[in-house]
Amino acid sequence: PGSAPRTVGNYRATLQSTPVRQGASSPSGPMLRSGFVSNLSSLSTRIFSRHRDAGRLPHRRRRRRGSPPPRGRRGMFSPAEMHNNDLLIDELVSRGTITSRKVERVMRAVDRAGYTDADWPYVDSPQSIGNNATISAPHMHAMALELFAEHLRGGSRVLDVGSGSGIFTVYLAKMVEPGGKAFGVDHIEELVRRGRESVALANPEVEELVEFRVGDGRLGWKTEAPFDAIHVGAASPTMPMALVEQLAPGGRMVIPLGERSSSQRFVSVDKLESGELVEREVAAVLYVPLCGAEEQLRRK
Repeated sequence: PGSAPRTVGNYRATLQSTPVRQGASSPSGPMLRSGFVSNLSSLSTRIFSRHRDAGRLPHRRRRRRGSPPPRGRRGMFSPAEMHNNDLLIDELVSRGTITSRKVERVMRAVDRAGYTDADWPYVDSPQSIGNNATISAPHMHAMALELFAEHLRGGSRVLDVGSGSGIFTVYLAKMVEPGGKAFGVDHIEELVRRGRESVALANPEVEELVEFRVGDGRLGWKTEAPFDAIHVGAASPTMPMALVEQLAPGGRMVIPLGERSSSQRFVSVDKLESGELVEREVAAVLYVPLCGAEEQLRRK
């Protein structure tokens, strides 16, 4: 059941409550962290919450650099996730995180190890890529791609805000071939450079379909707009109207909304031909904030 339409900026918006996987959006269910863990058992949830509140996480405690994370319960870590990209995708399929053949094909075609220097690139958790930025966990990438699966086709134009490592921009490029184009924007010059280099080495077949630039992602990429889809990889406290303006009628934006370190919602936003926005809450999440470069670099 949906609520009464409301106004977002100059746009008339309708919020739809759509059932999702059990526990994903329920206040009593586990919170999905930007690339941490999803579908935790009740025991794992209590352990995770206790360590999170104490400022540490269980798989980092007393672990020497270069050693693998300990084996956890289903939904945290498994030996398969640490072996290779195909086994990681198999795990996401078996969990039900990946449900479409299109998303499965795209994620198998892009090896995560090509976009992170982490010792264990196939563990389902976020990993640092420097400059206070992370590559999100595979399950969060899969969730976002599933929201675009039926929406994108060959020839579509897509924008990735906060492109970071470049991996999600490449996923999007794979979703819109042939004839489409994926644009990635990040405000950290070093990350943009590394993103270009990673694409050239790991997925040179999509180099012509991907373009990166240094800029404030909150402002989008006006000269290349409109976009059929926009993915935002950090949490905005309010709906970013500059991005809404650059979303084509019939387009979809996937974005986490909410203040830093507070209740955040992973939201799918459809822009109808009339200009009306229809929001659908997908899950509770915890993302880093969508902010300026200086704030990101000084963040601890």
